[in-house]
Amino acid sequence: MQLEKLELLERELSRFAEEFVRLREENKDLRERLLGQSLEIRELKEELELLGAKDLKARQSLARIEVVVARLRELERASAGAED
Repeated sequence: MQLEKLELLERELSRFAEEFVRLREENKDLRERLLGQSLEIRELKEELELLGAKDLKARQSLARIEVVVARLRELERASAGAED
């Protein structure tokens, strides 16, 4: 009877040890994956900031172009009015 209990205990301990090893490997894999995803998120945030700056610069350039076009149209109208 005692021998059976010891064998059962040995099997349980072996199962726990195997489960521990499996969980440790899974934990390691998840940590590596998390680290990779954190790095990817950081890179994407940097890219987003860069694109935001480019977008702002493009909008500012477009606004300046719109001002120049409006002035040219005014000059064109004024020139056409002077000819009449």
